[in-house]
Amino acid sequence: MLNCYEVTRLLSAAQDRPLSLVERLRLRLHLLMCPACRNFEQHMRVLRLSARGFARGDASRVPGSFD
Repeated sequence: MLNCYEVTRLLSAAQDRPLSLVERLRLRLHLLMCPACRNFEQHMRVLRLSARGFARGDASRVPGSFD
């Protein structure tokens, strides 16, 4: 099974390239058991959506913010 360091690396790599089936399965298995990595994944998602909104010129609201 992947450790947390490997998971954060895979989540970052997924921003640049599609993950293989094996990578996705190993990642999902770890995320099922690790709340810290699920939290990191959520933060990555918010950052990605925020950056896309900013690139479009829509910085009025951060999607998925944690209000």
